[in-house]
Amino acid sequence: MKQHVTVIPSDGLISVDGEALFLHSLKNDAAGGGAQSAFHALQWHDGAGHVEPGDGQPNEMLGIADYSGRVAPFVALWQAEKERLAAGAAAAGEAFDVPANLEAREPAGQEGAEARALSSAILTARMQAEMVQSLAFSPDEFATFAKAGLFAAWTAGETYAQGRRLVHEGIVYEVMQAVTALEAQPPDPDGMQAVYRPLSAAPADGAGADGSRDHPYPFLCGMDVRNGCCYSHEGKLWLARADMPACVRHPGTAGLWQWEELPCA
Repeated sequence: MKQHVTVIPSDGLISVDGEALFLHSLKNDAAGGGAQSAFHALQWHDGAGHVEPGDGQPNEMLGIADYSGRVAPFVALWQAEKERLAAGAAAAGEAFDVPANLEAREPAGQEGAEARALSSAILTARMQAEMVQSLAFSPDEFATFAKAGLFAAWTAGETYAQGRRLVHEGIVYEVMQAVTALEAQPPDPDGMQAVYRPLSAAPADGAGADGSRDHPYPFLCGMDVRNGCCYSHEGKLWLARADMPACVRHPGTAGLWQWEELPCA
């Protein structure tokens, strides 16, 4: 079983464990409406993944049981193409290495080197954009991605599909239901968690936060709370005793055993 697989049929791209190949057959199949490629993207990482149908439809989650039927066929296509290219290189008496872009053999000279570098940058940016919109990350990782400019800024008047991730005042949010953004209803006020769910901590308080006792996550209503991580809220320190996805029950809620107050250092 491969650990990392990305498939983008419309581009003819299959990347397996960091090695990207372009398959004209896959691209042509997608353009022709082939059933095997009737989706926007497939992501598989470390035993789990999802299929992105596109057109604003929710992602289809994949587990270990789905690998053989949904992921392995694309790995087989990738492997067959890699072997074909290697055989061609061997017949020509050349060594074979998977380059970043195999639509054509690398041209010689500075122009070819610049084209290869640009191709690699385009692929990397495309895969980054796909991954930050779909995979699970910790609050500090989301905050890092926001600082790197990997999310579009929330903008009044824009229409966002369910599952879209964006940034507003340094905090990453996931759109929980399709919405047209209103200037009077930004993502951060109380009561908006049903529409915009926070994925990262507040940047002013959360710089360097990693969920440890010394660097707790600032709690935001609606964020995913992880068992064993520490959170700060209203000047107090709290330990989460259970996973609490999209948590709206803030630390200190009466009778809630899932929060344990810790003495501040």
